[in-house]
Amino acid sequence: MAVHSRRITYDRERPFTAWFFKIAKYKLIDHFRASDRKNGVEVALLDEIAAEFREEALFAHLDVDRLLDQLPAKQQELLRQVKIAGKTTAEAAADTGQSEVMVRVSIHRGMRAIGRKLGFANDED
Repeated sequence: MAVHSRRITYDRERPFTAWFFKIAKYKLIDHFRASDRKNGVEVALLDEIAAEFREEALFAHLDVDRLLDQLPAKQQELLRQVKIAGKTTAEAAADTGQSEVMVRVSIHRGMRAIGRKLGFANDED
């Protein structure tokens, strides 16, 4: 209902997803405020939610997803685990059944491929 009632505020020149998530963010914050649980956890959670739903953060997530989608599935998964989720290469190796060295090589190759797509990789090595 909130999306429907705010449809007049949608700007067709901007991405729909960012507009939608901004509405969702405020509805979620309103929900927490209405629940009347005033404690430190809620305040921290509201700050975290607000940070995750910033328009710039949404665009960054979409850009990263687009770049990763151009890589082979193995490299995508390893980059998501190590570079985004923060796992160690040893943890990623255990999850995928690969050696730690192969995980590092795959991550390096994926990062290099992304760099080439963005136009700033140095291929002279």
